[in-house]
Amino acid sequence: MLKLITGFMLTTAVASPAVWAADFSTNDDSSMSTSSTGASDLGSGYLRNEVVGIKPEVGVLAFKDQFGSNTSRGAVGLDIDYNVTKSFISGPTNFYIGPQTGLIYSHQGSLSSNFLGTNPDATVTDPGANVFIIPANLKVGYNFSDALRIAAHGGGNVVYRSIASSLNLGESSAQSGSAWKLFPNVGADVELGLAKNVALLLRPDWTISPQDTFFTGMLGLGVAIG
Repeated sequence: MLKLITGFMLTTAVASPAVWAADFSTNDDSSMSTSSTGASDLGSGYLRNEVVGIKPEVGVLAFKDQFGSNTSRGAVGLDIDYNVTKSFISGPTNFYIGPQTGLIYSHQGSLSSNFLGTNPDATVTDPGANVFIIPANLKVGYNFSDALRIAAHGGGNVVYRSIASSLNLGESSAQSGSAWKLFPNVGADVELGLAKNVALLLRPDWTISPQDTFFTGMLGLGVAIG
């Protein structure tokens, strides 16, 4: 999983400048030959004109187990953003504000499982756990260019644990069975436009509880709809 994420980041980082150069070159040529393009079409498909972003993600969930040891598990998810400012501005805008939600899933497995939550120690009989996280956030950011947005997000994460004690999150971790609970969170979003309607998302996030804070770091690649 780590090798896959690292390779994915390196590939997109190398490919991005060439893709953007080719894409903007095409846009420049077409703008010289077409004088009837409306203001609302300028930058269409790029970050400054994005209305909705839908990005599948892969990443990591880092937390403390029941014994206080730092550990981590792989995670997958889907990020969904909506830029409210586009309801009032027809053309490209540098400002971004709106709700952010989606879903993150991590299979923790048992205490002795590996990064993917599999292959536990045969002598350990504790049941495997699953975690679902639903962000309920406000995202505020600034588009430094058609290809770069930096934003902060915060609000709450709705956290479901199939085994409540799998994460040390305060009183709810002491109950038997599963648990649903909302915890405050804060994080950042760094987005890179790779081509028209395609963007890369780096999303670190910290969920704060009365006991331990846990971290999710997600890398997403998806569609920017403008």
